[in-house]
Parts: sequence; C-alpha cells; structure tokens
Amino acid sequence: MKYIFLFIFLISKNLFALSVELNSAVVDKQKLNFVHIKHETPFPCIAQKDPFNAIVSVECIFDNKPQFNLGKNQTQLLNIEAKIVNDKFKIFIYPTAKLTLEPIDSDLKKYEQISSFKPATCKHWLIIGHEKNLPYINSVEKKNKLSFPVVLKSDTLPYIGPLDIDKNPIFFDDNKDFSAYLGIKKLFENEEYERLIEESDKILASNPDIIFLNEILLFKIKALDKLNQESKYDELIEIGKKWLKIYPADEFVPDVLLIIAQTYTKEGLNLEAKYFFDRILTEHSDSEVSNMAKIFIADEAYKKGDTKNAFTNYTKAMLETKDLQIASIAAVRMGEKYLEQKEFNKSIPYYDKVFSANKEFLFTNLEQSYDLSVALAESTHYEMPIKIALELLEKFQKSDDLYEKNLKNIGDWYALSGELKKALEYYRRYESEFPYGENIDNVKVAIDKLLFELPDDNRTKLHERYDYLIKEYSDDEISKKAFYKKIKLFMDDRNFSAVLAFKRDIANLPETIAPDKFEIVYDAAKNLATNYLKNGECQKSIVLIQDYNVTVDKELNSELYNCSMKSGVYSSAEQIALSMIESHDFDLKLKWLYNLEKAIVKLEKNVDVINVCEDIISLTDNFKKHKEYNDILYDLFDMYIKTKMYDKAILLVKDIETNFSNNYKNIAVYKELVKIFQNRLDYLMVSNYANKIIELQKRYNSYLETPWIEFSLIEALKRLNKENESLKILEELNSKKLEPKDKVRVLYLLGTIYQKNSDVRYKDIYQECVDINVTSAWKNLCGDALKLFK
Repeated sequence: MKYIFLFIFLISKNLFALSVELNSAVVDKQKLNFVHIKHETPFPCIAQKDPFNAIVSVECIFDNKPQFNLGKNQTQLLNIEAKIVNDKFKIFIYPTAKLTLEPIDSDLKKYEQISSFKPATCKHWLIIGHEKNLPYINSVEKKNKLSFPVVLKSDTLPYIGPLDIDKNPIFFDDNKDFSAYLGIKKLFENEEYERLIEESDKILASNPDIIFLNEILLFKIKALDKLNQESKYDELIEIGKKWLKIYPADEFVPDVLLIIAQTYTKEGLNLEAKYFFDRILTEHSDSEVSNMAKIFIADEAYKKGDTKNAFTNYTKAMLETKDLQIASIAAVRMGEKYLEQKEFNKSIPYYDKVFSANKEFLFTNLEQSYDLSVALAESTHYEMPIKIALELLEKFQKSDDLYEKNLKNIGDWYALSGELKKALEYYRRYESEFPYGENIDNVKVAIDKLLFELPDDNRTKLHERYDYLIKEYSDDEISKKAFYKKIKLFMDDRNFSAVLAFKRDIANLPETIAPDKFEIVYDAAKNLATNYLKNGECQKSIVLIQDYNVTVDKELNSELYNCSMKSGVYSSAEQIALSMIESHDFDLKLKWLYNLEKAIVKLEKNVDVINVCEDIISLTDNFKKHKEYNDILYDLFDMYIKTKMYDKAILLVKDIETNFSNNYKNIAVYKELVKIFQNRLDYLMVSNYANKIIELQKRYNSYLETPWIEFSLIEALKRLNKENESLKILEELNSKKLEPKDKVRVLYLLGTIYQKNSDVRYKDIYQECVDINVTSAWKNLCGDALKLFK
C-alpha cells in the first residue's frame, strides 16, 4: 500500500505574536495557495465582495503595531500587502483568480455544538487562492432555510485522519511508526541534519521494516546532501543507490539521481557522475529535475573552461523548463558568467528578464543584490543597476548598512545616465536622510555640479540650441555657423568620435566659416587614435592612423608598435622599428632591433631576419648580457631551416640548449634535426635527438610527436644493430592510445622482437594485431607471421 504525504515549505514572520504562513500545493492539477494568519488574541478578517458575491479582497486588522515592516509578498495566486492605516496594522490580500476565507479552530473537539455562522473574530484565519472551485468541497447555497447548531454532548466531534493514495483511511496497530516519521520530518524542517541522521539510524536499526522506510531514507539522503560533508559522500551515494533499487518508480527518483550525480562530481568521479546525469536526462527528461541537472552540468563545464558547453546547457534549462524558479536560476547563471567576463551587453538582458518575470528571485539576499547592482554599473548602462537599486531602497531598512550607499548610488547613476533631475531628487533625499552621512561632502559637490549644469546655458543646452539652429535654418549660413560651433564644442569636450562622425559635413563647410576644418578632423583623429593607444584599443587606433594618415607622437611609438603587431599590421611595425634603431642609446637600439626582428619574422623576410638576429647575438656577446632577447635563437633556427642552411642550424642548437635547457620548444628544434640526419643517413644523431624529444615529451606529458618519433628512433636503432634496445620503446608505445594504423605497426615490431627473444608472448601480440579492424600491410605481416609460427 502507498501513502501520500504533502510536504509544505513555510515562510513565516513573527510580529508581536503574529504568524503569517504562506503554503502551496497542487491537487488534481489545480494550483492552490494558502495563507494562515494566526494571533494570540482573536482578530477580525473582513471579506470584500463584488456584485456577484466573489471575494475581491480580505482585510485583517490588528490593534498593535509591528516592530518591523512585513512588506509585500506575492504568490502565483495571491498578492499580500501589510501597512499601517489610521494607527491600525492591517494585512490586505488580493486574489489573481478566486479566493476563499475561512475561520479555523485548532481543536474542534472541545465544542459540544457546531454552528454554521462564522465568527467575527478568530485567532486563526485561512485564506485560500485557487483557480477553479475548491477540491473536495461542494458548497451549494440554500436561501430559504433555518440554521440550528448541531449539539454533540455525548460524543467528541469526528475528524479525518491520514488517507492512502485511494483516499481510504490508514489504520495503525500503534502510532510508533507515524510518530517516528513525524519526528524525522520535523528535524528536517528545523534543519537539524546531524541529529536527523542519528535518529534515522536508530529507527532503522530497531525497526528495519518500518512502514515509512521510503520517507525516512529519503529524508536521510536529503540531510546528508544538505550537510555536504566530504567524509559522508560515500555513505550518501550508498544510501541513494539503495533507495533507488528499492523504489525505482517513486516520484522522487529524479531528485535522488541528481543528488548522487552531484556527489560524485564533488568527489571528482566524473564518469560515475555522468552516468547518473545521463539517467536523469534520458529517463526523466520531462521532470524539472532534468533542467536542474543541466544547470549543474553547465556549472561544472564552466569551471573547466568549457564555456560553450556551459552556455548551451544553461540555455536549454532556461528554455525547456516550465518552472519559473528554474528558468530564473539558469538566466541568472548566464548573467553571472557574462558579467565575470565583462560582457555586459550579454549579461544585462538576462538579469532584466528575471527582474521582469520573477523579480523577487533577485532579492533573496539583499547584500548580493546590492553587489550585483554595483557590478552591472561598470557597464556604463545604468538602467538595470538603477532598477535593482530602486527595489533595494524599498526592501532595505534605513538602519541597514547598505541603505545609505545604495541611495547615493541611485543619484550617481541617474547623473551618469543624463537624467539630471532624477539624480538631483535622490541626492536631495540623501542630504535629507543622512545630513552627517559618510558621503555627504561628495553628495553636496554632486548637487552643486548638477545645479551648475541644469541652467539653460549648460553645454547640453548649447548643443540643443545649435541643433535647433541647424534644423531651423537648413542650408543657410546661420545653420553652417551653428554646425561649426557644435563641432568646436565637441572638440572642447574632447568628444573626438562625434567630430569624426561628421567628417564629410565638416569637409563641405566653406573656408570662410571653417578655415581650420581639415586641422579639426586631423586633430580629432590624432587625439582619438592616441586615446585608443593609451587605452589598449589597438584595432581602433590602427584604423584611424591608416584612414587619416596620422603620425602619433614619438613617445607613443612603443604602444603603436605593440598595437601594430597585435593587429597584424606588420609592415607598420617594421617601419616604426626601423625609425628607432638609429638611436645612439645602446639599450634602446638593441630593444628596437629585437622589435624589428619580430616584425620581419611575421613578414617572412627570412634573410633579413637572419642578419638582424646575428647582429643581436653579436651585440649581446652571445647573450652574456641582455638575456631577455635570447628567444630570437628559435627564430634564427627556423630561418636557417627555411633557407636550407642546415649546418648553421646544427651549430645553433648548442646555443639554444645553453639558453633554453629542457624547454618544450626544443622539441620542434630536435624534430628538424632528426629529419636532417635521416636525410644524411646519420642514424647515431637521429637516435640522439629522437631520444631528446621522447624525454621532453615525458617531462611535459605531451606526446604530439608520438608515434612518429618512436618509429624514427626504432628505425635508427635497427640501422645501428641495436634492435633489442627497441623493446622498451615499443612496450611503452604499445601502452599508449594509438590510431589503428600505428597500433598494428607497433604490434608487429614488438612481436618480431619477442619472437627473436623466444618470448612466448609473440603469438598473443600477433593475434592482437590481426584482430584490429584496419587495412594495413603491417597487419598482413602479423597474419603471415602468425600462420608461419603456429
């Protein structure tokens, strides 16, 4: 027999012995919202009805004032607001669909009679929000009737106990099982997880066949998950698997699968975690838990740097869920990640969506909400930060530490967004509420600046005036003069982008009005290019320099060179370096020779690179000084190879090894030497440099040259009659993951050596080779050998 128990999560606020609890449930696919209002003394709750006798609001009245503001709360079907009206504390409840108001008595058994009349006051009122008619209640109004109280002196009033899934009564031989279950449930609700685990262990030890085994195990699983103690991960996984085996069809299977998957992930057992995530996504794809799984998978992918996979899963969870909370979690996660990357244009829309659809989700932790507003304000798009800050202003108490800062932020952000009147309003409010606040001096200065800018002669007004004249006197000399004044105003404001946006219009101005029009455009381009250079915005700077033939100041040559290199304009970088190498300052000359070398390498001027590199080596006395430039040895080696100056390349290797011992980049150098000595049939040198590559690959745990380098070494050893030395190499190579075509070659060579050494393993090796699904001459050789020696 199965039993149904409804677990309800409560939100309560105690105000002078007042309790307000918000519950929710789903019955026959209908959503229900409940509000329980309780007080130690009876109080009235009055229902206001429309002409059709439907309740449009409920007003509950209390004589005492609360110690703090209950504020506003909202569920799917009810809006709740508390405020002081005429020195009375009142709670107002408004339905979005239907509403029912009922007085509740905690113990009906104490009465000897039941009356149909509802009391005017009561200690406990129940307000129910519902979409349709209430389930299990058939209320038919009978107008012509007499109403007498029902007197039950000899009997206590009947009550309905727990029901099973078919709504039949549940009978217990004794109530120990049920009491045990209720005790565990209460411990979970009170967040006493350690004690819950201890008590559940005792219960299960003394009564392993308890009727509530399912629920108690489930509570224990959830408690272990809440504790999140590494020492208990294995226990959690074991119990979770046990529960899944016993209750494979239970409605909470997806939840337990998710807990196990998350726990395996915490242990770093990603393959095991993936199995349980996959089960959720395949077996329970319709469950909302699958969307939470996608969010968790996305979190882990993001931690590992796989942002593409992370955002794919966040997006899937957000778009596929029907649960507003889950959609909000996914949206906020994406907002957070883009915010971390300073991609504000991508981050802000996600926060805006959550703010519009599920505002309260952003305000579960007010301090974090404040931090979010400040972080978003870095974007210089202040609409979203202002929205959050205004909401926080309603939610913070004035005594809260962040209230004052938040109020000032609103003024700052309105000012920065150009809404000067709004900025002034909130600055004035700060001044009024915090006359001795820590930011009062800054606020007073800000107010003075606003007052200075607000009069009609402020620069914004000047622009507006010029715009009016331009429009009003189109094609007239007055219009052209106003336009010229506007451009000069832009230059004074150092708004060079705005000047360049009008470059064609500036060029069309008559010289009688704008004699310096070309200088204005050039100066705007130079200044803007300089600003871009200083701010590291290379591409923008380079475009301006090329488009306007700008020559930047000499002291910015380093920045311009770096920008040119970064932007791929290597010819420009070369010219800058050439202009600087004539310096009489030795260190400066050497620096720019180095920069020149880096530019002409990109331009593939191989011979010039060789000459510059050899000059640098000479000037630094083979890097006995100025070692910071010694990386040009790699470029010089590459140029020797490209120009087929192999003997010089071979000689240079000693310098490379001196300066860069065991450097990973040496692998590429040794690879070229292996090729050179292979062509020269110098197998001793092939063996030497092949071994160096293998050693470096092991050191850095990177095997890009495998198996080519091992095959090259084995061939060299064969030519040197040292074939037995190949055994260890082949065995190591065989342990690595190889392509089938390479695997059969390794197996054949390995089998051959085993056979020569009378090692009986050669047959198994040949057989393994033959079993590989690949077309290869090496595989054929394995087959031939196997037939020959069977």
